[in-house]
Amino acid sequence: MKFDNLTNKNKNSLLLAVFLLLLVLTYYLSIEPTIAMITEVEKLELEMIRAEDAPVRIARLKEQMAEWDESITDSGDGKELHLLIFDEVSKVSKNMGVQVLGNKCLNSRVDKDITIDTYETTLAGNFKSLVKTLFQIESNMKYGFVSSASFALVRNKRDGSDDLVLRIVIQTMINN
Repeated sequence: MKFDNLTNKNKNSLLLAVFLLLLVLTYYLSIEPTIAMITEVEKLELEMIRAEDAPVRIARLKEQMAEWDESITDSGDGKELHLLIFDEVSKVSKNMGVQVLGNKCLNSRVDKDITIDTYETTLAGNFKSLVKTLFQIESNMKYGFVSSASFALVRNKRDGSDDLVLRIVIQTMINN
């Protein structure tokens, strides 16, 4: 045989190489796909848990939309929605010592039986006051919800200073 003329050191090296080759093949052919399947099963189980909670979330959203509809129709003074949102943001900003720079409607989209309006409010002040204002707006918003917020440094052209600005995007959903 060919292996008879090999030394014990060469035989052990060859045996080790074959063992490592079998170990690598075993990993790629059985262990790696098993690990991939386990992670996939965990993801699917997590999705199932989220799906079980979906009807509760939908019911909460419908209740919140009904509350918004009632509060808008019960406001009684004929104000439009963006003015109600502006009033609400202005009250919180005034209490926190933050300046309101602007409020505008970005988008209005109609889906089946829901109208989704998107508004942007721009505030200026120091960081701590802006964060407190954002928290108050998020937790106490009557007519919508905060969908995003971003901070930016804006150069003031009048005096050359940098102002910290908070842009808040607020979305409302109204049943048609």
